[in-house]
Amino acid sequence: MRSWLPTSSPSPPHLEVDVPRAHLRQLLEPVVAVDGQTTLTIGGDALVATSVDDPQVTAVEATLHKSDCRYFEATPGSMTVDPKKLLDVLAAERDGGELAQLRYDPEASTLRLTLSSFVHRQTVSIDIAVEKPDIDGTPDSVTMYHVRDDLAHGLQYFTEHAAVVAFGYDATETECYLEEITTGEAPSEATTRYRCPREQQASSVPSESVRTAVPTANLRALVEAVPAETLIRADYADTFPLRLAWDLTGGDGIAQGALTEVTAHLAPYEVPDTPTTE
Repeated sequence: MRSWLPTSSPSPPHLEVDVPRAHLRQLLEPVVAVDGQTTLTIGGDALVATSVDDPQVTAVEATLHKSDCRYFEATPGSMTVDPKKLLDVLAAERDGGELAQLRYDPEASTLRLTLSSFVHRQTVSIDIAVEKPDIDGTPDSVTMYHVRDDLAHGLQYFTEHAAVVAFGYDATETECYLEEITTGEAPSEATTRYRCPREQQASSVPSESVRTAVPTANLRALVEAVPAETLIRADYADTFPLRLAWDLTGGDGIAQGALTEVTAHLAPYEVPDTPTTE
């Protein structure tokens, strides 16, 4: 394990940010998809939201850069936040004002979100370290690109029919796919596969098949946090966490090395061995 954040700051963090409401939602929605404590790291030129669920080796990191904000003044530090409450307030706002203001009050240890109609305050703790699962260097991983809406369409079916789904590449059929996984000991009498569009595959086609199995609901929650019509990069390998990445502001920027990258790791599900019959 290694720490994403410092354990202490020489002075309390300072935060004064005016950001488009859409960008703030795009920063917070991915971390809500992970069942872990959410920490907001304040940098000199960016806000980084992280959520880590250590028992499942699942983590999300989303970055909002200064260039994506209308106003940005900050002193580095970190604080725990409740992203769900912030998102609820953003969803409740009906006024046409497009900006959201984030302010940290060090004397009251509160984070304030100000919208045209709503003002929300929540108590936060500062200088909290986040331990990121050390899962770099995945061997023999395959990288593919998918449009968010296509994956969401396939996952809508599997959410109702399979608790676990495989995300993989079939070298024999030269196709990417989602496929239901049997979680019981007895083999399934029927399986269903969703074939991803071929034009969304990486330019270099791998020579061997590879796949990783993940909980369907967890994968769907992450995919639904991606802006519509956004390109998602997927890196997967057998028995290793699935890695998804996309541009926080949407579009196909991830294919060009987007600066506003959101990265998510989803722990693999260990598929039980199916007993053989003599």
